[in-house]
Amino acid sequence: MGIEQQYPEIAEFLDVSDDYENSGTEFKHGIERYLIVTQRGIDGQQLLFKWNGKRFEYWDNETIINSHMFVPGYSLPGDIQVDATLATCGPSTTSDHDKVYEYMLTQVDVFDSSSGPDHGNLACCWTVRHIVYNILRRWITLTDGTADFGDQLRSCFHAAFDEADVAPGGIIISPTQSIPGTTRRNIGHVGLLGKGHGGQRLVYSNSSAHARFEQNHTIASWKARYVDLKHLEMLFYPLPIKSISAVS
Repeated sequence: MGIEQQYPEIAEFLDVSDDYENSGTEFKHGIERYLIVTQRGIDGQQLLFKWNGKRFEYWDNETIINSHMFVPGYSLPGDIQVDATLATCGPSTTSDHDKVYEYMLTQVDVFDSSSGPDHGNLACCWTVRHIVYNILRRWITLTDGTADFGDQLRSCFHAAFDEADVAPGGIIISPTQSIPGTTRRNIGHVGLLGKGHGGQRLVYSNSSAHARFEQNHTIASWKARYVDLKHLEMLFYPLPIKSISAVS
């Protein structure tokens, strides 16, 4: 019996834009009873449902993968702090973008995301932030959710950039979001921009299927999947200058 048949109340919240493998696990936290549902495919997400005494009702989506409480074996560091010397957010330097771009090319089919959330299935943000950290030695985010990261980028820049104005090494993101008029949470993605023009420009991101960093999209293929198929935004940002650190 599939998870949708076992828990029919969850069906209206699932992303049905692709052929995802869906699984679910019940657990208790304190006295509360929860169901965590994982969708795995080219990209992935987890949704949290809470027992209300009669049925499981939708509870949360984006913060699950940021919490060791819900993902055994995976946790973020301690309290999040912003480097006071970089408190005003804005675009990183051209040099920073060049460094990230040159480094990420060395990591294609090399960088392993299997130690990230859900063994790499939910690791697109995790991969981007680690690629950037490995070369710049600063965290541009500590979230592993595209909706949270999208909100952070909007807060930093206030408006998305034109694709042509974002240098290689910059960010392309389609945040996970609820589709207007429905309860569905369609799965988004985030990656790093390469070189090229228009629809043929290259995009590099985590592959959920292979749990590694790959050159796996162009702007055109990203648009076809995340805008045309999933009805999500496609946004472009430079790397934020703000450095986020964690203390235990």
